[in-house]
Amino acid sequence: MLSVPPRRLARVERCLAAQEVTVLDAESALLAGMRDFCERHRVAWALVLEADAAERTSREWASLSKVAQAGMTAVRASVEAAGPAVLLVNAGMLARYDGSLTLFDELRESVRTATAGTAVRTVWVLVPWADAEKQPLLDGGAPVPPFGNQWLALSEEWIARHESRLAEGGTA
Repeated sequence: MLSVPPRRLARVERCLAAQEVTVLDAESALLAGMRDFCERHRVAWALVLEADAAERTSREWASLSKVAQAGMTAVRASVEAAGPAVLLVNAGMLARYDGSLTLFDELRESVRTATAGTAVRTVWVLVPWADAEKQPLLDGGAPVPPFGNQWLALSEEWIARHESRLAEGGTA
């Protein structure tokens, strides 16, 4: 997991995208999976939006969880299709529908046991977070589970060094 102050997020994303990595927008993949589920099951998107605004203890929210789970499955499939190295951005919305962030546990285990023939061997999760001393949180205050001890707060010096490499025409 990589954290960076929000004001530096776009700069870091450009530097990381210059690596041999596929950038995957987690929010877009989640919403696409949810919309696909709705189309296949003839669920009106307006109902999903209403359920999303409902109390988490409501019947509507319970129904929404089925749609959200389909979205999570789509995110996981998108990561696997994007491998072997993936940069996951805009991951905050995942915490809304998977408060325990089970998807991150699955990705961590997948990377931990990866071999040369595995579809995904590296996953970076880029999180906007201002305090380099504290564990980053996603939307709604869910702590991002680090992939082992692999949490790195990217400094201004790291960004500047990689931006200069990009400006020289190299790889960040």
